[in-house]
Amino acid sequence: MNKELKSWKKEYQYKSISYNLLVYILFFSSIITIMATCLQLFMDYRNDINFIYDQFDQVEESYINSISYSLWDYDDNSIFIMLEGILALRDIQYLKITESKGSTFATVGKIESEHVIKRVIPILQAGKQEIGTLEVVASLQGVYDRLFGKLLVILGSQAIKTFLVSSFILFIIQYLVSRHLKKLGNYASEIDLDHLEGDLTLDRKRKIPPDEFELVVDAFNQMRSTLKKSVVDLKIKARMEGELEAAVAIQQAFIPKAPPNVDGYDLASLFIPALEMSGDYFDFFRVNDNCLAMVIADASGKGMPAALHVNTARVLLKDKSELHEKPLSLFRVLNHSLEKEFAEDKFLTMGYLLVNLRSASVICVNAGHEPCIRITANNRDRELIKPPGYPFCSLFADVFDSRLGKEDFTIQQGDLLVLYSDGLTDVTNESGEIFGEHRFYDLVHELNDQPTNEIIASVRDSILAFKGDADLADDVTMVAFKRI
Repeated sequence: MNKELKSWKKEYQYKSISYNLLVYILFFSSIITIMATCLQLFMDYRNDINFIYDQFDQVEESYINSISYSLWDYDDNSIFIMLEGILALRDIQYLKITESKGSTFATVGKIESEHVIKRVIPILQAGKQEIGTLEVVASLQGVYDRLFGKLLVILGSQAIKTFLVSSFILFIIQYLVSRHLKKLGNYASEIDLDHLEGDLTLDRKRKIPPDEFELVVDAFNQMRSTLKKSVVDLKIKARMEGELEAAVAIQQAFIPKAPPNVDGYDLASLFIPALEMSGDYFDFFRVNDNCLAMVIADASGKGMPAALHVNTARVLLKDKSELHEKPLSLFRVLNHSLEKEFAEDKFLTMGYLLVNLRSASVICVNAGHEPCIRITANNRDRELIKPPGYPFCSLFADVFDSRLGKEDFTIQQGDLLVLYSDGLTDVTNESGEIFGEHRFYDLVHELNDQPTNEIIASVRDSILAFKGDADLADDVTMVAFKRI
């Protein structure tokens, strides 16, 4: 780790903000200088060219008449004096007078540059008859030399200005920014989740109102405090998650992994908790050699509170094994035991089937739970069996016994019984549509002639496909029981 930190610091020295800023300043200053220089040189070049053309105009206006008189009088001495005067003008390099017959009358100067501008001016006698021409040649070498000199001056002055400005900016950045950023970086790199003491401070006076650095320092210190609190919360959460995992494992141990094998009957179950802990409960247990009991329960809410309530009911139910073959007495005892376990807004529903496996007779007791669905094999009639009964709760505890009833019936070969929790029919899709009781009843009705494990699988696939990516709003539990 120390080796990596040293490597990082070494790299930082070569790629610090100051270094990068210097590169950017030099780069963009150079581009701007080049553009400004090119523009300045172009304007100077154009001015020099215009100056040369102005001199051509000046020669035509000031000298051509005098040259015309001297040429007409063959006054060689005057012509050469005037040509020497023209040659003294800036950038004029060569002059030649040609007579009208095409012969050269006089030349002055020498063309020493490849880059020239020339003009041929007609020489008129008395402003009418052309008696010759004056060829004026201006060299561009002087223009180029002056432009090159200006280029050196501009580049030199810009280089000095850029250096001075860059040095000043770098000093300001180093003093006002870089050294504080280094401290921020060092502080951040040294943060240890096990040692989150000590506020970050910078070697500067605190600004009022706070500037960006003050805001960053406050954010770092707030982050440190938040991290310190989060570490404590994470430790608490880890402990609670461990306890939750243990509770989940305990609850799952009480949920039947598979229904019992019973000759002449086919059983299957579905259990999908909405959260880690479930508020639903179901079980199968032998009452005696001839009877099998099936129970399904649903506590209000979900998660840990609901799981605690339903687990209390499960413990009490198991503890009253002597009453398992007397469902009415069993539920009345449960009501008196659970009366003090629930707050006013909490309740638990339960459905109970006691099946005599030999006679195929069934006793159904219901404490406010969803009805038992019965589908007959002979005429495929559908019946919802729900004897009277209140849920287990403090509100109905005093009138529970008086309302509780039962329903007796016999199942024939091929008849199907289904117990379920309301979480199944309350499954909601992403559009807010509910799966609903009628869709569930019709689905079970259609699947009546299939084995119970296939019925369970089809129902599971249907509700999962229906909900899509939506979360389950409640635990889903279902038990299918068929006489074969």
